Order: sequence, then C-alpha cells, then structure tokens
Amino acid sequence: MNRKSTNLTVLLILIVLALTVFGQDNYNTTLIGRWAYGSCSALATQGDTVFIASGGYFQIVDLTDLNNPVEVGTLMIPTTICDIAISGNYAYVVGSETGLRIIDIQNLTAPVETGHYDTEAKGLRLAVSGNYVYMTTDDGILHIIGVSDPLNPLEVGTYNGNYETYMWQGEVATSNNCAYLTIGIGSEFGLRIIDVSTPSNPQEVGSINPPDDSAIDVAVDGNYAYVLLGLDDTGGGIQIVDVSDPANPMETGYYDFWSGDSTMMPWADGPESFTVKGSFAYVAAGTTGVRIVDLTDPLAPTEIGRYQNHVFATGIGVSENYAYVIDKYSGGWGTGEGLTILDISDPENPTEAGIYSTGSSARDVEVSGSYAYVASDPDGLYIIDISTPSSPQEVGFFDTDYSTNDIAVSGSYAYVANSWQLDGGSLSIIDVSTPSSPQAVGSFNSQGDSYYVPYGVAVNGSYAYVTYGEYGLRIVDVSTPTSPQEVGFFDTDNYANDIAVSGSYAYVMADDLRIIDVSTPSNPQEVGFYETDGLAKGVAVNGSFAYVAAWHSGLRIIDVSTPSNPQEVGFYETNDPAKDVAVNGSYAYVTTGVSGLIIIDISTPTSPQEVGFFDTDGYPYAVAVSGNLAYVADGSDGLYIIQNNLLVSTDEDPSLPESFQLQQNYPNPFNPTTTIQYSLPDAEQVKLTIFDIRGQEITTLVQSEKPPGTYEVQWKGMDRSGNHVSTGVYFARLQAGEYSKTIKMLYLK
Repeated sequence: MNRKSTNLTVLLILIVLALTVFGQDNYNTTLIGRWAYGSCSALATQGDTVFIASGGYFQIVDLTDLNNPVEVGTLMIPTTICDIAISGNYAYVVGSETGLRIIDIQNLTAPVETGHYDTEAKGLRLAVSGNYVYMTTDDGILHIIGVSDPLNPLEVGTYNGNYETYMWQGEVATSNNCAYLTIGIGSEFGLRIIDVSTPSNPQEVGSINPPDDSAIDVAVDGNYAYVLLGLDDTGGGIQIVDVSDPANPMETGYYDFWSGDSTMMPWADGPESFTVKGSFAYVAAGTTGVRIVDLTDPLAPTEIGRYQNHVFATGIGVSENYAYVIDKYSGGWGTGEGLTILDISDPENPTEAGIYSTGSSARDVEVSGSYAYVASDPDGLYIIDISTPSSPQEVGFFDTDYSTNDIAVSGSYAYVANSWQLDGGSLSIIDVSTPSSPQAVGSFNSQGDSYYVPYGVAVNGSYAYVTYGEYGLRIVDVSTPTSPQEVGFFDTDNYANDIAVSGSYAYVMADDLRIIDVSTPSNPQEVGFYETDGLAKGVAVNGSFAYVAAWHSGLRIIDVSTPSNPQEVGFYETNDPAKDVAVNGSYAYVTTGVSGLIIIDISTPTSPQEVGFFDTDGYPYAVAVSGNLAYVADGSDGLYIIQNNLLVSTDEDPSLPESFQLQQNYPNPFNPTTTIQYSLPDAEQVKLTIFDIRGQEITTLVQSEKPPGTYEVQWKGMDRSGNHVSTGVYFARLQAGEYSKTIKMLYLK
C-alpha cells in the first residue's frame, strides 16, 4: 500500500471514529441513576384527576379532596416532559429529547409506557384528535403520528413551513380536519391553518397575522380560533378569529390586556398560556396572575375576573368548576413550585381552593457519605439516599423559604446559601444528622438588606466562607452552629461568585481568580490574583492546582503552589460555556452550557484531554464527585448519577455492582427501541447477543472488554444488516467470563 493510500485509510478511520463519538449522547460514561424531580412544566385534567409533568416524572394526582391532594401513580421517562394530552385510556407525552411517549393510564396507580416515537429534534407541544397525534418539534416541523395501535405509533405525515426556529412557538390545536399552529413573532408570522384531512399530505390553507404582537398559544372552539398574544413586557391580548372558512380566516374581536388594566406595569410579564372552556378564556398571565375573559360576544371580549394572590402563572388547565394553575409560587412567595387550584364556579370571583407542590430546579449538589444534598430553586434542600446509586430515593426535605444558590456539607450540618428574601439572603445552617428530619439550627444574614445575597459557600474547620456578589467575602464563625458570627470581611471589588477553601487560602471567583490568605480569619488578605479572560463561574482546588470553570474561556488549570504568583499551566477549550468543576484523582468533571458533563484527564496538567462526556437533558448547573460517580444538578431535570467508566477499581468505588446481572429489558413489549441493562462486578470480556425463537443469531450488541459497572444498551429491533425484524419473541443473552444469562423479549410492529 502506498503512502497516499495509507494516509487516506487513516483519514477515513478518524472520520468514522469522530462520527461515532459525536453521534453519541455519552462516551466512556454510563447513566447509573436519576432523581428526576423537577419543575412543573405541563398538565392535563380528567375529572378529579390531574396529570402533571414534574421534571422527568409523569405524576397522577387525585384531587377528590382539594384539601388533601394525593399522588396515586408516577412514571419516570428518560427526559424532561414538555407537554401532556389525555385521550381515553392513554396519556400522550412529549419528551424534550425523546419525542412522543404513550402511557397506558387505565390503572391510575400503575401507569405503563406502551410505545414511543422518537424525533431527531426536541419535542415542543402536541394535540390529539381521533387516531392521530399532532406534535411540534423545535426545528419547525409538525409531525402527524398514527396512534391507532398504541404499541406501534407510526409517523404518517409531516408539515414543514420552513420557519426560522427562533420564531417558532410550536403550539398546536386541532378541529374539523385542521391543525392550527402558532408561528412566532411579527407581521410575517402568526396563526397558520393546516388541512390535515389527508394526514399523509398536510397542506397550509390559511393564515392570519397578529396585531403587532407575538402568537404564543392557540385554542379552537367551534368556528372560532383564539390566539394568545404577547411575550413578557408587551402586555398581550387575545385575538379572536373566525375560521368557519379556514382558507379565509377573519379577525372578529380582540382583547388587549394592557388597555384593560390600568394597574399593569411596563415590566410585568405578559401571558404565558391559556385554556378556552365554554364561554371563557382562562389565561395564565405570569406575575399578573390568572385572568378570566368572557368570550360570549366574539366582537367584544371582556375581562370579568382575576386571581392575583402571590401567583406566577405559567400554565393552566380547567375541569368542571376548577382551574389548575402551574404556579412558580404556589401558596405564596417563596413556597416553591406546583399547582394552585382555583374555584371558578363564579368566574367573576375566583378563589383559592387548594395547592399541590411539585419539584423545582436543581441548582447545586454536594455528596457526603450515602447522601446527596440538592439545593433547589425556589424551594429548598432535598436529601437523597444514594446508597443504591441506580435507585436514588428522596428521604428528607427542608424548606428554606426561598431560592437556594449553593450548598456545603460538613459533619452533621448543611450550609445553604439562600437568596432574595425580603430582608436579604441568608446562610442557613441545617442539622442533617437525621436525614429524614433536617432541622434549622442557625442562620446568618449579613446586613438585613435585600441586596445582600449569598451566592457561594465553603466550610473549612470552624468557619464558613460566604461570597456575597458585589459585597465580597464574609467569614463566619460556625463553631456554635446555633449562633454564627461574622469575624472577617474582604472586599473583592468584582462580583464574588463561587469559592473553594484549601488550607490557609480561599480561592474566590470574582470574575477572575483571587487568592486570599485566611489564616487569620479576622484579617483576610489577598496574596494572589489571576486573570482568567472570562466570566469565571466555578473553582475547585486539588493539591497544587486550582481548576477554574471560566465560562466562555473553558477550563483553566492554574498552578497555585506559590499563592502569590499563580501561573496558568494548562487550558481546555470547552464547546459550551464551562459553569462548574469538580476534581477527583486524575479527572476534572466540568458542566457546560446545556450539553451536560465532560470528563477531562488532568494527569498531565499542561496537556488536559477530554476523555468522556454525558449529554444531560436539562441545564447542568453544578457537579459533585464521589468515587467513580459524578452527581450533576441538572436544573428542571433533577439529579443525574453518572459513572466514569475509565475508573475500574472497585476499591475506589464501593457502589459498583457486587455480582453479574442481566436485567429484564424495558419497555417490554417494545417498538421500536428497548433498553437492556447489565452489571459487571469485575472487568470482563462481554458479549451481548440477540437470538430469534429458533435460536438463530440476529445481531451482537456488545463484544468487547468492559470495566466494572452498570451499562445500558439499546436494541432498535434490527438485525446486523440494519433491517427491521418481524413481530415475535426474541432472546438477549449476556456472556461475561463464566457468567451467562438469557432474557425473553417481545417485539411488536
């Protein structure tokens, strides 16, 4: 082979390897477990039952007794939930990363996923009509999916209006063989009407533009389409459109929230979503609460009622005499997210009838022993038992009264930085010696001023080191947890964010890295400074090096062996902004942008190399590491527990499997994809093979040596040639050393 041929072969191999890696959601990592409790993002109602999207959980809540709502069933799906629709015995759920999931809800206490349809783009919204689901994705496409067989949903048609994605709102409603889409912003966009009478060939037949505002939601009732308008400070309104002739939609009426409300301030949030029921529109209008508009006269809609008692309304559903409001502050300012339930039997005077709390946004995480401590915005501290990482369980919760920014755990105490209380932020000291019953024992508030908000906290010995943004570093004596006292202060000049403490030095992120000698807590002194060329967000210190997550400037590795003269020795450019960093052994774990976790080999600090990644589904704020497991606080998608597969020693991680295991695949029956999980206590040569009922080998999913750990493999119902197999029974056999086990699976087309 000549040199030219050799170079071409090498190039082709590199391209294949690159496509293999970059086409994956993970590399050298395995998802071990999830605690998917997150923000309430969608709901649907059916009688006295409400179906709630709470992060990655599909929750079923019985509201027969409004004073005592009871969760009767729950199901975790592999992604955050964007929208829910109920039709008959099935719930149809849009997952932001996994397309359409179909859930059998005949038994409310045991919902079961029966089928799913994956889309390449992120899912947005959906509507169900007859045997079809109409689902929008963030690439501007309407997908029409046949669901007459819930086990085997099939896409039958798509509509692509070639909309720019930043103008694509993605709301969809259906009526009389038409789908109604909201297409964003400005005079060129608005409501689009798509004829779906032939699902395989949808065609746009009509459109109407909004009056100088943004089309953000749509509902259809009879001959009228109701378009909700407005984003944030535009005030917003409802446009009423006669669609009796879909090819020639005509505006008949308009209600302007701004002109109808003399008390509305320019900074007030505009409407977020709405529901039309009977003669009324029920509008979730952000900080202006819930607004009820009488639509009896399409020419002159009139607002007749409002509920605005500490409500930040982002979504709403209506059933009989009650409205169920997705509320950022259900039950009052600072009490956490969930549902506010309103009695609307008198539309002119809606009253609160009950509340139901859901999850919120995981902002920070610390690990100590068998527990992960998750700081959640806006409700408080969650304590998660991680003794079995594949099945994390919430065991305790402490309501901090408002948003939590950062957390540190030392001994029997958790130190939580809380923000935006009426009298300013505070440092809460919480006794977690009994994880199921955490108790506040002390609190520190620097100034009693709403502008003094703590953003970061680290604990070393008898002192807590708290960053206060533009108000610098506060050093607090916590030797008596019930009576914390400030003993020292350092003005960082710039905005103090994260902090790490090692030995006699505090390393403070204040746009850049500032090294402060805290050997005399009452008199802290800056001894070193390093400009990171970026908006530094996170810092970790290990040995003689500080590792800085420097936002757009990536990961910076700084030699701090001489604190007065810190020197950068290594740099790794992350594709997305670097937000937080944790270090364990030879690896740095960095959360980035919206893409997830990357693992960087720092054994040679001057030449850091990315060796692994895991694409989470939410907004990864923070990371903590214990053994070979990384714990990622992923915003509204809760907590991810991710294994670094490059760490193979069971001595380093006692949480690794104790025995070989092959779990039953899920879902089962399945179409088009199922997941097979297996566990290895030791490194072994692994072969995972699929056979048909006659014993003939269909394909081999895994054939390589694997380090100890738990792994998940997907089979998409295809043979080794990429052809879909026929409906029937199949077997998966795992061989790992002397271990062998076979499971039976049912594939339905």
